[in-house]
Amino acid sequence: MIKQLKQIHSLTNQEIADLCHVSIHTVNSWLKPPTSKSHNKCPLVCIELAYRKCGEQLPPEFEERRMKDLASRLPYPYKC
Repeated sequence: MIKQLKQIHSLTNQEIADLCHVSIHTVNSWLKPPTSKSHNKCPLVCIELAYRKCGEQLPPEFEERRMKDLASRLPYPYKC
């Protein structure tokens, strides 16, 4: 989702870092392939913050990922 925002607005990694108040090294780790050992998943709060600061609506898959993230934190299995 960060890659999409980066492409839409032609943002640099440093600009994304500034939007999310993180280091450029953190952004670099978000943008690495998921198979890379140094890849880190971008926190949902950073995705939401970056999209809102750019005046963009959140992509549909954001809500799906947020719900999966919330369900994984429940102490019991949750089924829709």
